Amino acid sequence: VYSMPPQAGSVKRANIMQDSNSFKKNLNLYVMGEDADGNLTEVSTTTKENLKIWLQSKKMINDTIDILDAQIINVGIRFIADTDLQDKDSVLIKCIEALKNKYQEKFDIGQSFSLSEVYKTLNLIPEITDCKSVKLFLQNDANYASTNFDINSNISADGSHVFCPERSVYEVKYGNIDIIGTII
Repeated sequence: VYSMPPQAGSVKRANIMQDSNSFKKNLNLYVMGEDADGNLTEVSTTTKENLKIWLQSKKMINDTIDILDAQIINVGIRFIADTDLQDKDSVLIKCIEALKNKYQEKFDIGQSFSLSEVYKTLNLIPEITDCKSVKLFLQNDANYASTNFDINSNISADGSHVFCPERSVYEVKYGNIDIIGTII
């Protein structure tokens, strides 16, 4: 998928899995594209048709592949961290920038969101004495994907990560808006 010639279109993320509901056990290929701003978006119909043609020579003869759009789950991060410094605003800016840089790279389809990584990223900032709390929340107003997803019911038992459905992908779309912190 990723080696398809660029003139045929572009796929940013892909995940393939066997369709357990299909009588023939065909494969479902979930794909995502990227817009000019680097945000995830659906792949155009033309690109999907080109991909289907491209895959004809790459797949096994008996394989049937359905190319489908992956579902975007736009999320935000809310955190509380502790510092000994008086200038809490500059520490907050530093924390938000660190998280923006970390989540600039897009998730893979089906990749869980590691809350432990958020704690680790914040605790590596020298001005932070301890990250107290990290919460993930759903962003689904007009500027985001309209995905309904219950984050709380998908948190691991130990609270270290949030599971992601195999046909979905997490995205922190607007770092300046989606990352909210409190420094105490």
